[in-house]
Amino acid sequence: MAGVGAELAGVALGAAALVPPAIALINFWTDFIGDTKRFGEDSQRFVTRFSELASWYSSLQSVLFDPQKFSFVKGSVYQDLSETDQALIMDMMRELPRILYEYYLVETSYGIDKNGGAESESVNLSMAVILTPDQMRIMFGEGEKPESNPKSRLLSFRNLWWSARTKKRVQELLVDYEDWLNRIKSTVERAWWPRTFTEHYANLQVIENDPDCQAIGVAETAGLKKLLLNDAVMPEHMRLEGSVLRIEQFDGSFRGVSSLKQNPVFVEWIKYQPTKEGFIDERLERRFREISSLLNRARDPEFCVLHCRNFSITEFPEPEFRLIYDLPEGSTSKPKSLKTIIESTSGTKPSLGSIFRLCYELARSLSLFHSVGWIHRSIRSENILFFNSNLGGNCLIKPYICGFEACRLEEEISTGPWDDLPERNVYRHPDRWGIPKKSFTKYHDIYGMYAYLSVR
Repeated sequence: MAGVGAELAGVALGAAALVPPAIALINFWTDFIGDTKRFGEDSQRFVTRFSELASWYSSLQSVLFDPQKFSFVKGSVYQDLSETDQALIMDMMRELPRILYEYYLVETSYGIDKNGGAESESVNLSMAVILTPDQMRIMFGEGEKPESNPKSRLLSFRNLWWSARTKKRVQELLVDYEDWLNRIKSTVERAWWPRTFTEHYANLQVIENDPDCQAIGVAETAGLKKLLLNDAVMPEHMRLEGSVLRIEQFDGSFRGVSSLKQNPVFVEWIKYQPTKEGFIDERLERRFREISSLLNRARDPEFCVLHCRNFSITEFPEPEFRLIYDLPEGSTSKPKSLKTIIESTSGTKPSLGSIFRLCYELARSLSLFHSVGWIHRSIRSENILFFNSNLGGNCLIKPYICGFEACRLEEEISTGPWDDLPERNVYRHPDRWGIPKKSFTKYHDIYGMYAYLSVR
């Protein structure tokens, strides 16, 4: 066992050893793009963005490799992960300094070529100045070190001038850097949310309040997952009592617009079956509270959901559960659904680029929703709404997913009644036609999303 522990510690040290060379390269680029002679007025903007990304990276390595970070984890978070996840993160941690090095290499080559093949004092950018031989071996392994002077076979003098000495090259570097940060954040979240330490309310509270977790964007997910634990305390202030809402339906579905305390709101509802005693089932009531709390806390714009301000449970004239949302700022009172836009025969059709962007935004939103253990169960084009009709035409900017009144945790069972309208079968997996043959899972959500995007 001691040998296994030493081996795990060695792997963790190997991954952590990639941090110093990455920081050295980050510092180089921060200094480089801070040169106003090269970038003029854009220099400060580049430096600010690069500094933000550098801070993000610092928080990431603290969360992953600091053995004192979380008392509920033995050692570091990285050591607590499976060997497969450790290997994946190790590869990604090695990827960042390599990305930075590629751009560094181009800049070095330009400095050498520009000065007639010899490095002047002002462009002495050899890797020995920045990285030690050991750091180079950690980054590239034995025998994989790239040449420090690729000269014209890598890029011509003109290309070097264009790519390394202009704003375009730095903008490309920032894009690659941000892309890496987004990818490793997703990788870390996929790896650590299934771990046992995330099944305790107190641990998730620590993660939610940790500055480094907030910086890398996992704190909000911790807050959402916290609401779903058995020992979670459901907020009481969200339940609306004694208010009568006059709801103006706009498309025949169980939803519409209303006014609450002189503020315009969007309302959607579902009918429920009371118990024999005429009350709401306790399990169902808790699910309604969890749904409203989840949508109240989901403030990340990538979720593409409206902010839920209240919920209500009515018994007269019919037993209904209602979700009450704030309308987006500057929105019109009546939104358009994606279904309406698809079927529209007037106005300008959405561009191919806007359709691709919509697909990406909706897929990302559904992935985030699934990451906290919930399934939607009503993914279809009529539940994708656009509140910016004032922009004119069939605009696909800022989609909002609605229809959450029937969603639930994936491991729970459906309470019914099921939706058996034949016209909606196009959005359903065949296992869910008629009387469902299988329990609803996140894969049925994904099938529904693929279906409504294909219909388009």
